[in-house]
Amino acid sequence: MDEPIRQHYLPQMYLRGFAVGDSIWVYDRQKDEYREQGIANTAVQKDYYTVVDGSGAKNRQVERILADIEGKAAEAIRLADKRATLTDEQRAALAVFVALLKVRTPNFEKSFADAQDQLFKKVLKATMNSEERITASIAAYEREKGKKLSLAPKDLLELFQSGQFKIEPHRNQSVALMIELSSEFALLLAQMDWVFAHAPEDAEFITSDVPFGIIPPKDWKREGFFSGVGILTPGAVKAIPLTGKTLLLAMDKGNIIRQAEMPKAVVHEFNLAVTARTERFAMSKDKAMLEGLVPAAGIDKPGTGPRMRVD
Repeated sequence: MDEPIRQHYLPQMYLRGFAVGDSIWVYDRQKDEYREQGIANTAVQKDYYTVVDGSGAKNRQVERILADIEGKAAEAIRLADKRATLTDEQRAALAVFVALLKVRTPNFEKSFADAQDQLFKKVLKATMNSEERITASIAAYEREKGKKLSLAPKDLLELFQSGQFKIEPHRNQSVALMIELSSEFALLLAQMDWVFAHAPEDAEFITSDVPFGIIPPKDWKREGFFSGVGILTPGAVKAIPLTGKTLLLAMDKGNIIRQAEMPKAVVHEFNLAVTARTERFAMSKDKAMLEGLVPAAGIDKPGTGPRMRVD
C-alpha cells in the first residue's frame, strides 16, 4: 500500500468546490503574489499528520483516517450545495469534517504553539524566580535522570526572567490535540442550529487556509483570562465556506437545519472576513475577486499580531 507522504491540510475534495476543474487561484501572502495552480499542489505539506515514535519510525495512519472522513463528508457537501435534505448520519459526517477544518491547519498549530510558549514562559518566570529554586530543580532532575546538567542557576534565572527563549511543542503533541479537539468540536457542532447560506448566481464564496471563522455577538467584549470568542460563546456564529456556492452557519444549540439565500453584498462581507484571517493562502476560482479582496482586507501589508495571547 502506498504511503500518503504528501498530506493536504485542506483536502483536495474540499478545494475542488472553489476551483475550476483541478485549478485554483491563490494569493500567497508570503510571496505577495497571485497565481493559478493545481489543487494537488495547494495546501499540502510533506508528512504533516505523520506521527514519529521513539525509534524514529513514521506512522501515517492519521492521514488515512482523515481521507475516510473526507469521503463521508463529500456526499453531505454535495447535497448541501443542491439544497437537499441531509440525513442524521450525513449531518454527523459533515460536523466532523467541519470541526477538522478548524484544527487541522498550520494556523491552528501555530496558535497552539504560541499559546503554549506564552503560558510556559509565564509559569517559569513566576516559579523559577530565584537561584535557590532553580538549584533545587536541577538537583531533582539530576537525581531522577541520573545525569548531570552543565547549567548555571544564575544563567537560567536570567533566561527565565527575560523570556528570551522559545518553547516548541512536538508535532506529535499537535496531532494528538487535533484529534482530541476535533471530536469535541464535532459533537458540539452537531447539536447546533445550521443554516446553509447560498450565494446568488453572480457571486461566489472564497476560502483560505483558515476556513473556520467565528463571528462574535454584537455586544461581545473581551474580558479576563482566555476570554476569547469560542464555539460555545452564546450568540457567536460559526461560519465555514463549504463550496463557492454554499456557506455553513452554525448558530446556538438546536436541531434546526434550513436553507437561505444570501445577498451578493453579504457574500462580499463574508469573503472579506475569510480573506482577513488568512494565514498564508487565500483561494478562489476567480483571480479578479482575490485582487479586490486582498487589498480591501489589508493582508498584502507586512506584519501581523499574535494569534493568541495569554494575559
